[in-house]
Amino acid sequence: MNRYRATVSLKLTHPTRDLSRLCKALGFEPKRIWKRGDEQPVPKGMPLGSKRDSSYCLIELGPTSRKTVARQIEAALERLQPHRTVLRKLSSTGGKATLSVGWFLDEHSGETFSSDLLKSMARLHIALDLHTYLPDAIEPLRSKAISKR
Repeated sequence: MNRYRATVSLKLTHPTRDLSRLCKALGFEPKRIWKRGDEQPVPKGMPLGSKRDSSYCLIELGPTSRKTVARQIEAALERLQPHRTVLRKLSSTGGKATLSVGWFLDEHSGETFSSDLLKSMARLHIALDLHTYLPDAIEPLRSKAISKR
């Protein structure tokens, strides 16, 4: 069993277009969505009058899992492959599709992404964001090692 957990989401952005129709075309329910020009929320309800400068959509592609990150990305790409035309159109009109991976490590770890996996992402015009999270017990050790340099 892997010494980490990971989750994969799809982030869609576009400088001008409303992404709600794209989400419907993909067949996914967005966790978060807004369009350019929507009022930007602020903490504690103090309106600032600022507007969103681009459209955004976040779609969760599954629960947090102990499957390898590569396997979770492969599964996400399999679900997205039938929608390659829609994803390429998003890219060709100035938008961006990104797989966002939250990688929650139990200890120092690593993984290799094959060239085939990376080619599959490139064919769909999908970028990769990889966010690693270390447990609190590892962070003091890392800080000590850095301060000794």
